[in-house]
Amino acid sequence: MGLARSTHFVSLALLAGCDAKKIIGPPPPLHPVADVVFTAPAAIHASNPSAPGSSFTCQPTIGVSVAGPVGMRLTWTAMGVHIVDTPPYDETFDLAFVQRFWAGDGLTTGEAASSNSMAFGTSKPWLITMRFSYRLTGEAVVRTDSVRILCD
Repeated sequence: MGLARSTHFVSLALLAGCDAKKIIGPPPPLHPVADVVFTAPAAIHASNPSAPGSSFTCQPTIGVSVAGPVGMRLTWTAMGVHIVDTPPYDETFDLAFVQRFWAGDGLTTGEAASSNSMAFGTSKPWLITMRFSYRLTGEAVVRTDSVRILCD
């Protein structure tokens, strides 16, 4: 009998908290999810780095693909390179450079691109980080992704 009363009391308490005249609005809008993937080799090895007068040269192929809702577009904003050296080298390039690097101003959903239009040469191993900045359709924020390549 005590269990029936407590169940009845809980039911009344739950009903009292509900307002039949209250309208619940639609859920907040969902922001389309996009998946932008950059690929690069982890390392590029010189063919014969110990040969007299030789240097390490690498020209990595960088890939990018965009997956997401139909109509989603990636638009480039900038690109940068950081090289671990003494002293370190770091530069952010302008929009025209990144558009030449990728041979276009962006990608849409389902598209992929690759580029190997930047070569690096040195007499010692370098760790290279390439940064890519872009916007996605409907987003105000600029996203930045990077890839790292060991050129040895």
